[in-house]
Amino acid sequence: MKLHSGFHWERQFHDAYTKDIFNKVRKEIAYMIYCHLDPNNEIDVSSIPCVEKFNIKEYGISNWYCKEFLYTVEFIANGQYFDCNCRKFDFCGLLCKHIFEVMKIKNITRVHERYILRRLRKDVLRRHSSIVYSGGFPHMTDEYKKFQEIEHALYETVDLCKNNPASVGFLKREMDALIEKMWSSGIQVDQAQHMDNYASIQGLNYVSIRDPTYVRCRGRPRVNRFRSVRTRK
Repeated sequence: MKLHSGFHWERQFHDAYTKDIFNKVRKEIAYMIYCHLDPNNEIDVSSIPCVEKFNIKEYGISNWYCKEFLYTVEFIANGQYFDCNCRKFDFCGLLCKHIFEVMKIKNITRVHERYILRRLRKDVLRRHSSIVYSGGFPHMTDEYKKFQEIEHALYETVDLCKNNPASVGFLKREMDALIEKMWSSGIQVDQAQHMDNYASIQGLNYVSIRDPTYVRCRGRPRVNRFRSVRTRK
């Protein structure tokens, strides 16, 4: 993807964010042309030491009007902390154009990692990452390839012994022993799941208490959805 600006932190956002999130960041970078430092800006450091305050003017221009908006950005050089009263980062987790303008003024070339949220990054393996398909195998990461290799080996083993009842029983006993060995090797897993698996292996009547499943209903009940008010009475 081609980068429009010459800022180094745009490349950092490009390498960290997914394509959709990076397009939102590029819009904020493009809107920097409407943001300028207030000529009457006064840096107030009396309340909190080492805090610089910048008044950023944003010009809202359309075919019918031109309006000015004033935003205040607080900056702490030690640790590179930013805070803008537009609250865009608190709302959607992305830095705003007013902070980008202050970064341009302060000649900052790299954004602190705290402002690149983990839930928006593209290099994080999420819960659905184990869903793989053979067509994407050449483009997968090492974790994907390892999972795919183990899955193929397991399928091949099952195919070899599925027609022989004795082989099926042998495979089941070996799998139970392997699972028990994995649990006893000190791998950190969910405690409730561990107790369920251990109880099933030992033949115990153990029931784990889990959080209830929250079901949110939408609209009217299905019984009354296609009935008129007069019929319901």
